Amino acid sequence: MAVWWVMSMVLLGGCASTPVSYSSNTLNASPLTAFEVDGRLVVHSVHKSGQLGFHWLHHPSDDVVTFYSPLGQTLAVLTLNVTGASLVDGSGKVQHADSMEALTDKSLGWTFPLAELSYWIVGAAAPNETFIIGRDDAHPEQLQLSQSGWVVTYLRWRQQDHRNLPDKLSFFGAGVSAKLVVSHWGGDK
Repeated sequence: MAVWWVMSMVLLGGCASTPVSYSSNTLNASPLTAFEVDGRLVVHSVHKSGQLGFHWLHHPSDDVVTFYSPLGQTLAVLTLNVTGASLVDGSGKVQHADSMEALTDKSLGWTFPLAELSYWIVGAAAPNETFIIGRDDAHPEQLQLSQSGWVVTYLRWRQQDHRNLPDKLSFFGAGVSAKLVVSHWGGDK
């Protein structure tokens, strides 16, 4: 009887889908240079609020982020590379701008700091920009990064391929408050 109970607990434990999370004491000194990630993003701004799914493919020379509605419909595809930023909306209309921030503010109604977020999402500060690392006063176990007018709070971390990566974070600045939850890390691509 005891063996059956132990085996049941082992089998049920193996079905759990929640990643083991732990607290990080510092940012990653050597972040991923390329990654693929899926997750959810909740955004609140003065002009708009919403919940989106996303798929993000990041390489050192370019980023492609696809935003989905809660029902899976493609809402927009954002691309950032050396030529600038572009957005293709769900109807196929294309818009261009010199920066992702200008483009998303104009087309989505909220600023999306994609260049910096490509570092923040892997638990690192953007290079060549000043930053401050601290703790959230209300939750001292949560690491906080202040950079480029944004405050990023790391809410939960996970081990992924022997790396310490955030899987839940919030960020606010430029009239935007957002929470990002990672559902799948594709790792170093």
